[in-house]
Amino acid sequence: MGYSVGIVLERDFGSDLLTLANRLHIWVRDSSENQRVVERYRRTNPASSVERGFTTFRVKDGKSPEQILLGVLADVELHHGRYSHVPAWDTLEIYGATATDEVRKAMEELGVTAFTSMPGGFRCSRSVGGAV
Repeated sequence: MGYSVGIVLERDFGSDLLTLANRLHIWVRDSSENQRVVERYRRTNPASSVERGFTTFRVKDGKSPEQILLGVLADVELHHGRYSHVPAWDTLEIYGATATDEVRKAMEELGVTAFTSMPGGFRCSRSVGGAV
């Protein structure tokens, strides 16, 4: 059975965050707009697990979405990779960035072998036994 994690890089993703958090764990850019949605989710789902819910991360202004993504990948791998989670993530859903050559290279170093475009971002996947 697969395990997916979402990464949201947009400052104001809106109520779509709730929809995502009901089916997978989301790493979301910390902003006042996103924080309001995260707090609402946590109030109504106090026992959320690592499989669903949110982790927020701070971003320094002036970075592109792709730079932000590259900066958070190691933390996502640390918390949801093969040394921390069974099963390890096999799919990442990325919202607010594109799969540039630099992003693809970093993802491939984590064992990613497939990239698929989707509205607002892309999805990438690896075998569960992917490299770390």
